[in-house]
Amino acid sequence: MTELRACLAEARGHLVQHQGEFGSNEAMTRLHIIDPVLEALGWSVRDLTRVQIEQKTSDGRPDYTLVYEGRPTIHVEAKAAGHALTPDDMSQLARYCYNDTGVPYGVLTNGARWVLFDPFLQGRPFAERIICDVDILNTDVDEARDELSLMAYASLAGLRAEIELRTTLSACWEAMWDEATELTRAVAKTLRARIGREIPALAAGLDVERVARFAGARLTSLGAGTNRGRLTTVPSRPGPPTRQHPQRGSKSPRPTESRRPGAIRKRPTRIVIGGNDRPASRAKHVLVETAEWLVGQGDIVPGSDPVTMGATRYIVSNTPRHRNDAHFASPHQLSNGLYLETNYTAAACETRARDLLERFGYAPSSEYLVVEWES
Repeated sequence: MTELRACLAEARGHLVQHQGEFGSNEAMTRLHIIDPVLEALGWSVRDLTRVQIEQKTSDGRPDYTLVYEGRPTIHVEAKAAGHALTPDDMSQLARYCYNDTGVPYGVLTNGARWVLFDPFLQGRPFAERIICDVDILNTDVDEARDELSLMAYASLAGLRAEIELRTTLSACWEAMWDEATELTRAVAKTLRARIGREIPALAAGLDVERVARFAGARLTSLGAGTNRGRLTTVPSRPGPPTRQHPQRGSKSPRPTESRRPGAIRKRPTRIVIGGNDRPASRAKHVLVETAEWLVGQGDIVPGSDPVTMGATRYIVSNTPRHRNDAHFASPHQLSNGLYLETNYTAAACETRARDLLERFGYAPSSEYLVVEWES
């Protein structure tokens, strides 16, 4: 996948250097970002046997339909680079997939963010049908390449098995935390052995039950703090999204929408979070003020596990370091002492702010956050 890696690196450069040109221009985004990535994945837009453009379904026209072994297999919905992907976008794409004979997979992208999902995955909330969610601007290039390769033409034969593996791992992880007796026993055994190596004299009279209780308490604490389940980016079922829980500590906010959501982001002129105006003069203030609001709501608290964005990166952590030990590129210390990564483009700052809100159950984020940008 050397070609894909080079393509993603070039796409990142285009998105950063020519943000203004892409902005709300879907055609530019498709021509310079999305088409080349699809090409590198083995889906040439010039190959009519593999890629169909805007083929009609009974509920509209997806931008691309990817054909594998003669059968439509993936619908792709493209948005402009400046468009923050929304639950409504995902619901619309799901309806394309449900129509006619049924297309098993959907991909939603604005060039920077690529979301592959399985709308027909049985027995799971709609949000958990996401197979991979990659933001190439804020993810290591090699990691982005590995995740996006799942939707490559050459990988399609094994995609179903990969989905089954991922869902099984997720289910077993949940079960492990919900029924932690077996895990506690294993950890306690390892802990006792470690104590024996460190202080043999202490191990001789060690209270085995006490070690087990200690291990169980620590595991319970760890399980409660982990991100159990995926970031909520789509509604629990196709259709209009509903609020997960009411805002705490104040009256419910009125539903609002960001002005010109597809417009080029320059500088925020107004931020409203939970019905209250917040100060704003720079793009990162959208993310900072959203995080501070979540601090005030009691959602982001010291001592909890870091909030992840990708496999190796944190967006909120107790220290300004990512999971891979790399330093935050642009750390901001919140009022409660935690650190927030703010090294994002203007558009990504709003996207990450909305992701944070929905991560803590404030969905759809449009009911809690409205941002107006300088035109």
